[in-house]
Amino acid sequence: VAMAIFGPAIAMDPNKIDIPAQFAGPSAAHWLGTDNLGRDLFARICIGLRTALITALLVVLIAMVAGLILGVVAGYFGLLVDGAMVILFDIISAFPIYIVIFAIVALYGTGIDKLIFVMALIFIPQFGRMARTQTQSLRGRSFIEAERLPDFLGAAPPADRDQVLGDLARTIAEGMLVHGLVHGDPHPGNFLVVPRSDDAPAR
Repeated sequence: VAMAIFGPAIAMDPNKIDIPAQFAGPSAAHWLGTDNLGRDLFARICIGLRTALITALLVVLIAMVAGLILGVVAGYFGLLVDGAMVILFDIISAFPIYIVIFAIVALYGTGIDKLIFVMALIFIPQFGRMARTQTQSLRGRSFIEAERLPDFLGAAPPADRDQVLGDLARTIAEGMLVHGLVHGDPHPGNFLVVPRSDDAPAR
C-alpha cells in the first residue's frame, strides 16, 4: 500500500525504454533492476500497485453503494419488489465471472473501466443480500413504524395517541414535583411553574 501511494512520486518513468540497460540487476539507478526493454521494474511495480489499489477501491465502493440501495429497497418494500431483487441477485451470482468478462470484452473491448464494471457487478449480490436481511429485521421495529406516520398525534390510532399524551402529562407532572430541587433544569414541568419571590437570585 505504501509503495502504491508514495512509490510513483519517487519512481522514474515506468515506460522509458533503455535497451543497453536491459536485464540489469539492482543498482542505485534501478532499485529492482530492469526488464527485457530496459524499463525500471520498481517504477512499473509502483504504478501497477497503484492501478490495482484504485481499481479495488472503486469496485468495492460501486458494489457496496449499488448493493445497499437494492438491498434496502428489497427489504423495505417486500413482496413483489423483494422477489424481483432476489431473482436478480441469483441471476448475477449464477454467471461464472470469466464468462461475463469474456462477454464484456467481446462486446465492448478491453479497458480498466470494463473490468471495474464487471467486478462490481459480481460483488453487488453480496452487499445486497446483507442489506436486505438487515432491513427486514428492522422493518417491523417500533421506531420505524412511528416514522411511517406523517402526523403522529393527528393520524395515530386513539390508543397510541392517548399513550403519548399520557406519557407527556406524567413527564410534566414529574417536572413540577422536582421544581424545588432543580431550578435551572430545562424540563417541561419547569415552564408551567411560576417562580416564587424568594426564588429570585440574590443581588
